[in-house]
Amino acid sequence: MTYSVKAQDETRLSTINLSVVLPTNVDGLSESHLSKLESKIIEAVTNNGVSADGYTQNFVIYPKFEIYDEKESKGGMRNIVAINCNLSLFIKQISTNTIFATFSKSIQGSGYSKNEALNNAVSSIDPSDTKLNDFIKNGKDKIIKYYIANCEIVLKKAESERNLKKYESALSILLTVPEEASICYDKAQLKAKTVFAELQKYNCSQYLQKAKTYSAAMDYDAALQYLSWIDPTSPCASESKNLISSIASKVNEEHKKEWEFLLKTYSDAVALKKAQIGAMNNLAIAWLKTQPNSATYITVIK
Repeated sequence: MTYSVKAQDETRLSTINLSVVLPTNVDGLSESHLSKLESKIIEAVTNNGVSADGYTQNFVIYPKFEIYDEKESKGGMRNIVAINCNLSLFIKQISTNTIFATFSKSIQGSGYSKNEALNNAVSSIDPSDTKLNDFIKNGKDKIIKYYIANCEIVLKKAESERNLKKYESALSILLTVPEEASICYDKAQLKAKTVFAELQKYNCSQYLQKAKTYSAAMDYDAALQYLSWIDPTSPCASESKNLISSIASKVNEEHKKEWEFLLKTYSDAVALKKAQIGAMNNLAIAWLKTQPNSATYITVIK
């Protein structure tokens, strides 16, 4: 399986993630409307310290947009279309089908056509709306409480995946425990290191071979991805270090710093610890990105 992720990705899975799930091909709403609605939701989410990357795809935020009244009236040279709509937002956990928080707001829009009226209605949504922010904060708090209350269930699920040698899945479960659920987070981080060590023994030779193949093809970016997933304490460390040194002498100055940083992890204890955390995180993110999104939601247009 090939993953695609930069070696030094700064994203932390322990930040609460919400997948923003939008409907597609909905009668009445154009792609432009949906894109604008998505941007509004993402802005509101990120304003409240929640990541909208949504790699975990377990917790999602999704809208329902309903037009319940539409009128056309004369307005000078052209008729005016006025619509009344209702926007509902839900924060939901896919695995348990649990709704954590809900939000509902009536909005209006007007324009010379229904399309313009819808655009005006969506544009009126304010990401800094106090009630909208309270909804997201409430959802975030309930997600944290969920992890605190169900920590042992989460850890057992990860252990089950580990026993089946589904190491990437186990890592994704452990690393997505939010930092705010401190006791559970600390337990999950410890278990993640054990899982990652086993994964290295299981997969490092495969990563190394992939890196060699890409290096031979002079695809150094791809080689860097695979080498960044090899723990400097793994059985493949010596060969990995030699390959990193070899490639570092071939790349241009723009990319040399990335390779030199990676090489530094083999001799610097602080850099090693940071690299291990980064490698676990990046590998889990890369795996999560390959997983299908099982959530499908429909916008209601009347």
